[in-house]
Amino acid sequence: MTTDTKKMQDELKDSVHKVWLAGLGAVAMAEEEGSKFLKNLVDKGEAYEARGKERFDEVKGKVTEIPPTSTRNAPSPPSARWATSSTTPSPTPCAGWAYPTAKRSPP
Repeated sequence: MTTDTKKMQDELKDSVHKVWLAGLGAVAMAEEEGSKFLKNLVDKGEAYEARGKERFDEVKGKVTEIPPTSTRNAPSPPSARWATSSTTPSPTPCAGWAYPTAKRSPP
């Protein structure tokens, strides 16, 4: 083996080793930064959830302050009135309106 070949092998071996080390460094960095990133996301999520709960309690308090309304005086829906009335409602939507029976030809 010549010295040039040996030198090229050593350079290649060093380059491959550096790529390997860079990969290991990327994994270590991702683990470190990923943990920090995840913690940051959890912290922000907890703060957002707390604000949401506060807002919900505010709105909930306002809703419970509204006095309940009685449905005794509310008008009943038309179907209930028709079922209890002595007259049968007209099957047509409006007085004087009729369902079309034939198509008209244009003038």
